[in-house]
Amino acid sequence: MTRSDISQEFKDYALRLLGTERYARFAQALDEEPSVSVRLNPFKSLWAGLSTEYLNGGDGPVPWASGEGGYLSERPPFTFDPLFHAGAYYVQEAASMFLGQVLCRYVTRPVIALDLCAAPGGKSTHIRSCLPEGSLLVANEPVKARAQVLLENLTKWGHPDVVVTNSYPRDFARLPAFFDLLVTDVPCSGEGMFRKEEADQPHSSRWIVLIAYMMGLSIGVHILNLLTIPALVFIYYFRTTEKVTFKGIVYATLIAGAILLFVNNIIIPYTVYVGAMLDLFFVNTLGLPVKVESNQRWA
Repeated sequence: MTRSDISQEFKDYALRLLGTERYARFAQALDEEPSVSVRLNPFKSLWAGLSTEYLNGGDGPVPWASGEGGYLSERPPFTFDPLFHAGAYYVQEAASMFLGQVLCRYVTRPVIALDLCAAPGGKSTHIRSCLPEGSLLVANEPVKARAQVLLENLTKWGHPDVVVTNSYPRDFARLPAFFDLLVTDVPCSGEGMFRKEEADQPHSSRWIVLIAYMMGLSIGVHILNLLTIPALVFIYYFRTTEKVTFKGIVYATLIAGAILLFVNNIIIPYTVYVGAMLDLFFVNTLGLPVKVESNQRWA
């Protein structure tokens, strides 16, 4: 690995984690130019007579993209291609196309799906391509400017059964049990909160306190945020463990489950209960009035 922007500490860690043979392939991949891949629009590519070979000679299919994804030998000027602006294909990193495998495997009937953080639209266009006909996709983006980009990309994709919204996750709490499928980038968001560039520095665990604080605030909006706990535990485990083992993953899973149960079954209900008991003690036992102003003077 010849890249100067990657620390020797990370290289040593990757070597211990992957082993000599896999590390050699990993290092070679990092030294190479990043691959370019596209995903064809099944609603338009046949009409346009489009294939990945047409775009730039083609460099082989993406194995997990159900015949719609392909690598390109080089990056062409997409902005000058009318088919790109017509939504005949979407430029997307190949690894992100694996979502289609999950959807095709487990979603076999029409559903109502929610992409909670959808912009710029790569995930949503892929979801819409993989969902059975008769399904409805709600693509949501909280940031208004990014929601406009999302709307443009989904409009170009051309499927009618799509709704684009500009709302915060708490707004969907009014629709309990309405969605059959929820897709969100929770692990990605959690990893960003850990600030990877400081993860190996002394006292970096202080960011866990910030995450716990933000999660506590989020509980007041909707307890759906508790689903991030397992993801955060795994992120912490993989970032702080020199050698990842099956036993370690099992322990991390058990710890994540224990934290989730503790917060959901003890912290949330009993915090309210303790508050109620304190209120009864101060009012009924000590005789304090129901409302005590902070600036009230006592004789």
